[in-house]
Amino acid sequence: MGISLKLPPLSTMAFICGLTLLAALVRVWPLGLLENKLAWITFYPIVIISALFGGRAVGGIFAAILSILIVSFWSPVDEPFIQGAPGIIGTIVFFFNCTVIAFISDRMLSTRELAEELQIEAEKANQAKSNFLANMSHELRTPLNAIIGFSQILRKSAVIPRKELDQIGIINKSGEHLLQIVNDVLTMSKIEAGQSKLELAPTNFKDLLNDIVDIMRVRADAKSLPIQIQIEDNVPEYIEVDSGKLRQIYINFLSNAVKFTDKGSVTVKVGCRDDEAREEGKTVIFGELTASALQERQQDALDAGADDTFNKPFKIEEIFESMKHYLDIEYIYENDEPSTSHPKNTTQESKNEVSLALLPADLLNSLNAAELGGDGEQVKTLLTQMPDTHQEWSQQFNKLLGGYRFDRIVELLDVAIAEGQTNE
Repeated sequence: MGISLKLPPLSTMAFICGLTLLAALVRVWPLGLLENKLAWITFYPIVIISALFGGRAVGGIFAAILSILIVSFWSPVDEPFIQGAPGIIGTIVFFFNCTVIAFISDRMLSTRELAEELQIEAEKANQAKSNFLANMSHELRTPLNAIIGFSQILRKSAVIPRKELDQIGIINKSGEHLLQIVNDVLTMSKIEAGQSKLELAPTNFKDLLNDIVDIMRVRADAKSLPIQIQIEDNVPEYIEVDSGKLRQIYINFLSNAVKFTDKGSVTVKVGCRDDEAREEGKTVIFGELTASALQERQQDALDAGADDTFNKPFKIEEIFESMKHYLDIEYIYENDEPSTSHPKNTTQESKNEVSLALLPADLLNSLNAAELGGDGEQVKTLLTQMPDTHQEWSQQFNKLLGGYRFDRIVELLDVAIAEGQTNE
């Protein structure tokens, strides 16, 4: 993005000459009463116009030179405009100022042209992305339509047992949900452009929730986790909502619940939050778990009604402390020891007779890297590689993983690595 010194075309040069003559005529009338004072008053605007709409920097300088020639050899009165040293100095200052104005105007034009070029490139890239999404969505729709269509046909079969029919119904609902996600992919460009909007429509809220639970039941059954939904009586049957976006929110929520639950059950409780609950002495805490570290996003959650926010990765102690603060409760710990108190930092705990530091250095470092990276599955895989002499450690680490005591695992591994380096 530099200054253009290209000579403008003849038509532009003629246009600049006409503008300069017009400035001289305006200087005669209606500004003739100024006589030979303020000689350059009508020529400054001509230089700016010539640079912006004519020949850029060269055009502005050309207009300045024409103005100096006119003022040097012409005057609306008997006395010349330029007289003696003051007149010469004024002329030099005029030319310097016009040169600066011409180059600034040229730079402004270059910046505007560059912005227009970048906008065109961005629009091309956006169009290419939209075409890609459209093509991919078409390729995904074809098999999805087959899945949905055949599942609908199978559901009408009279020879398929009831249990299998229910499972086919789940396949059908899951396919319809996936098709909705594919359709939502097409709105990504609108979201990025800030053009996404809510598509509100009356929706059977209870049926929507039941469908979502049915979709997630397959994953829950694979882990032998009971999953159920409890809807309070004060929840309306129909609400005005963007069902697609609400469905995705609940599915993401339940997916995390099933993913991080190994024992027990998953229960969805839905109720209306109103002032009556508080008047009856009931306290309800609403907390938002988010991966965003932006303070503005956290404040949006609080403004929407959340009592507290937790950033991923969160510590279980943060949840307990928030509950303690908002519910005004105290915890009773086993053996009167707080859960946040840790045993003495050692790699040879009371029940483990073999030091953790005796593990191969590569295995220790791999465990430490996987734990710091939050890769629980990789940690479990590495634990299976522990020798028979360290099986008690493997069992203890699995218990710590189940209790989300990642800090304790990192602490033990750090000490073991340090001890291993010292022994070397």
